[in-house]
Amino acid sequence: NSARRSTAAARAEPCRTDGRPDRAGKSIILAAMARRRVVAALQEMFPLELAENKWDNVGLLIEPPEPPAQMPGDLAKVLLTNDLTEPVLAEAIERGARMIVTYHPRPFSGLKRFGPHDTTQRIVMSCIQRDIWVYSPHTASDNAAGGVNDWLARCAGGDGATVVPVEPLEGRGGAGRGRIATCSGPVPLSSVLGVPRH
Repeated sequence: NSARRSTAAARAEPCRTDGRPDRAGKSIILAAMARRRVVAALQEMFPLELAENKWDNVGLLIEPPEPPAQMPGDLAKVLLTNDLTEPVLAEAIERGARMIVTYHPRPFSGLKRFGPHDTTQRIVMSCIQRDIWVYSPHTASDNAAGGVNDWLARCAGGDGATVVPVEPLEGRGGAGRGRIATCSGPVPLSSVLGVPRH
């Protein structure tokens, strides 16, 4: 199987006139492979089918076409953020990141036009221009077992808290909507409010 995959990859590589793989073509292929591994890892941790797909927008939101080989940036750099704003995008560009993982999705809803007068449109166009992928796990990471909801519930309930989903998802091993934290003893309100901010 590995031999067949290697052969298929070699056939897909752009070649020079002498039949040897072109170095620029290799860098493009490696760029896509590196980021696809990140996407695969995220989807393994937070399966997209756990998301609130009726209203949410999750997964790989921006995937530019193959870039020029000389595109600046480090394929090993992924910037993590809670919200993809223009200052965050500027930081990603400055640091040479070629992928952004944002908790809150951007774009969130459909776009009917692209121009310079809307923040989301500017961000999307800039990411495409600079070959920056954008991925959002959002509610998939909320509902997943061991995800955001579990983390927040354990912060609020303390070390000994028992945490279960409000609406369990059948066959998903602890995944579900919301969380109920049953504390092992009294927990001061100041502690509940203070821990998640750290």
